Amino acid sequence: FRRVLFRSVLTVTSTDDTGTPCTPTSCTLRGAIMAANASGGSAVINFNIAPPGPKAITIGAGADNPLPAITGSDIVLDATTQPGGGPTGIRLDDPDIGDRETGLVLQGKRITVRGFAITRFDGFGIWLTSTARDNIIAGNRIGTADGTTALGTKDDGIRVQGGGGHRIGGTTAAERNIVSGNNGIGIQLLGTMRADGTCASPEQNLVQGNYAGLNVNAAKPSPYGNKGAGIELGVCARNNTIGGSAAGAANVASGNHDDGIQLDGRDGPGGTGAVCGNTIEGNIA
Repeated sequence: FRRVLFRSVLTVTSTDDTGTPCTPTSCTLRGAIMAANASGGSAVINFNIAPPGPKAITIGAGADNPLPAITGSDIVLDATTQPGGGPTGIRLDDPDIGDRETGLVLQGKRITVRGFAITRFDGFGIWLTSTARDNIIAGNRIGTADGTTALGTKDDGIRVQGGGGHRIGGTTAAERNIVSGNNGIGIQLLGTMRADGTCASPEQNLVQGNYAGLNVNAAKPSPYGNKGAGIELGVCARNNTIGGSAAGAANVASGNHDDGIQLDGRDGPGGTGAVCGNTIEGNIA
């Protein structure tokens, strides 16, 4: 007999930030993530928060209380399902200072994050950790709620730290991430360094079609750019593709306070952690 894993559908109905278990009529995002992690199979997290329109969820309620890391596999978080919410129907916001919360932490495999605005977190906007594999980050705004006003994170907008096989962005406008106004790097790719200073297996991430340092209209009003580079390949970042020759594959990294696209492997012990084997093609910086 073949084991079949059925997909759970969880619908967020409230902007509250509590871990109360979800019921068929009441569910928070925190509760939905906890349920998806515990489901043992695939899960979809949709949104239907009344009345229709974009909604904001304040994370932490003034305390160091981040959302649970997403540890399961085959999980979809789709904020475009919020009725009347537009392309980024749900805003995750952290207005308090000094708690080092990150918007969303991905530790599992084949997770999709789509249609969120993520603003003002003291950590990263989205963090893909070393255990994360083959995830998709598309159609989000990191560091802005409306696409034109900067409300950046205190660190990188999107950080990939080890793991790999991820797709960030895509070749259509709907898949484009706008990563701007953050106090760190827009999109940072890091590999995994072993204790002896050598690099572990290659990451092979794909970064396409994103705006790093621009607003939704591809303009760059100061101080909208990221304070670091737009896109950086850091220690041990290997065999990644940034851009490409296909229509819509180009990233636009402009208006940042540092380089548009930067390769920097200097942070390893003794200058190891070299960046190599990457393809950077067709971008605008």
